[in-house]
Amino acid sequence: TLVEKIIANSTTGINLVDANGKTALIQASEAGHSGVVGKILVGNPNKDILDNNNKTALMLAITSGHITLASTLVNNNAGIYVRPTGNTTAETALMLAIEAGNTTDHQTLITNMMTKTTTISSLDLKDANNKTALYKGIDLGYTTMSQSLITKGADAYILGPTNTTALILAAN
Repeated sequence: TLVEKIIANSTTGINLVDANGKTALIQASEAGHSGVVGKILVGNPNKDILDNNNKTALMLAITSGHITLASTLVNNNAGIYVRPTGNTTAETALMLAIEAGNTTDHQTLITNMMTKTTTISSLDLKDANNKTALYKGIDLGYTTMSQSLITKGADAYILGPTNTTALILAAN
């Protein structure tokens, strides 16, 4: 393919962005072009570049419904906790994955993310609504995903909206 030929020839511009801040990896991920993403990954691009809307390739794959492709990105070490510098309330890819759905593919994605998680405190990051990934999972009724987060060490006692914890929410 053309992408394969370009990358085989040179990877020097693999992280260049267009006017919207999108790299080739971001474009292909958002469009769901798994084969193209696989070819781009061979060139070892920066997987955590944020576009002008502060979204990474992983985030856009998730929000565009390309969950299997998102798992490929996670398996290739795309950051699951990337946020814009200084923005402590932006949603992470993990939060977006929790919100995206509760199919087997979504559960596999969360499991893959948990195997890549080495910093437990990252599990407990909050969004602008004061919700952690665990709080979101419980709030949405996603028991299997929530159990994966708890097993990995997510804190069920962090105060969320209206001073409610994930435990209080689960007991409801």
